[in-house]
Amino acid sequence: MQDREKDNGAGRPAPGCGQVPDDRLVRISYDHVLGYGLRTDSVPGKVSGVTDLAIAPTAGRPGQIIAAARALLEAEGPEALTMRRLADRVGVKAPSLYKHFPDKSSVVAALAAEMLRETAGVLEAAERAAPGSFSALATAYRSYALAHPHLYLLTMGRALPAVEAADAAAAPLFRAAGGDEDRARAAWAFAHGMVVLELNGRFPPGADLSAAWEAGIAAFTPGPAG
Repeated sequence: MQDREKDNGAGRPAPGCGQVPDDRLVRISYDHVLGYGLRTDSVPGKVSGVTDLAIAPTAGRPGQIIAAARALLEAEGPEALTMRRLADRVGVKAPSLYKHFPDKSSVVAALAAEMLRETAGVLEAAERAAPGSFSALATAYRSYALAHPHLYLLTMGRALPAVEAADAAAAPLFRAAGGDEDRARAAWAFAHGMVVLELNGRFPPGADLSAAWEAGIAAFTPGPAG
């Protein structure tokens, strides 16, 4: 049983890292893709409707378990995500969880897949609003990650478990890069690195992160033709 509780999470981000530092962001709104009733408010960095989703009767038991795991992770960080705490939140005995998820790592994998599907939805919405705009994609990516710091770090601190979900999340950036895989990968590395440094409080106090983002975005934005 102890092996099943082995921590597969990433470290806790710095206090307050989930707040977007300014409002110069593309405003986005999206529904939780698995139908658990989560919704991100139109104000960047603010999440509304994050409740104990174990009460959702239509999600089914696996969905209820993942919803409860998400609520624990978002509220308290990866240290709180244990099978015992999860069983308590769902309102069942721990052995009942193992009928659906054999161990904690399988719960984490499901959460990671959920995060990737949500990221795909966020980036697709940004692409529809501003086709071909790396600025729109980077802004949406940053906004989502800062709104869900524990989920982001948990997912990105491990091998990606869901290839299809990862491909869907990458597709808008690939299109914005004109189909240039290397350029798209470099642009993602910039956005991911900036997000992780910001979440972990690695920038010096007073650093103008908006200016840094704008500089990086400019570097990956093609100049006028001709």
